[in-house]
Amino acid sequence: MAEALAQAGKTSDLTDDEIQVLAEVVIEALAEADEEKRHREIAAILAKTNRMMNLGNPANQPPRKPFHWLLEFPEVFLQEDGARGFSAIVGNPPFQGGKKITGALGTDYREFL
Repeated sequence: MAEALAQAGKTSDLTDDEIQVLAEVVIEALAEADEEKRHREIAAILAKTNRMMNLGNPANQPPRKPFHWLLEFPEVFLQEDGARGFSAIVGNPPFQGGKKITGALGTDYREFL
């Protein structure tokens, strides 16, 4: 997510190959056998991610926090009976337009949308 936000509105979009490279960096860090090195690599990835998530975030706004449905609700997506996902989602998102999006969430977020 952080990389996609950082690339939003640039001349080239983030490609699937670039996303795969980022995923492999994370996979390699998680698979590192040396526990101390693994912790350092994961900490470096998290620090970079936090910096990138907040690039372009307006100064008066709280830090951005990613939300990943599968990580937040694994019991819904990893059911033993093979059923996956929610039966329904009900919501009332705060619809914003124009300058309200940019002021609250930043130009990069608007460009990403």
